[in-house]
Amino acid sequence: MPSDLAGICDKNTLIKLGNTYRIQTGENNREYLEELLLDDSELRDSEIHIFLNNKVTEDFDKGNTILIEGWLLSVTEARQCALFSLLETN
Repeated sequence: MPSDLAGICDKNTLIKLGNTYRIQTGENNREYLEELLLDDSELRDSEIHIFLNNKVTEDFDKGNTILIEGWLLSVTEARQCALFSLLETN
């Protein structure tokens, strides 16, 4: 779950953002999204949150963003929503 967005969005909004991202990009496979998010890093669970937060910051710094449903998201946030939407619908 995208932790920062979860602080300001409800579950249904996160799922809607994720579904829209998957439609817009074709990134629609759980394993592929996990690979993109984690960069094949071998992180412990306790490190994943920090790693993803750093990727979000880096995305915004580099302009690696996407507009979805009126929200300007980092690609990492959008991918987290996409993965969350897949996990919640299965």
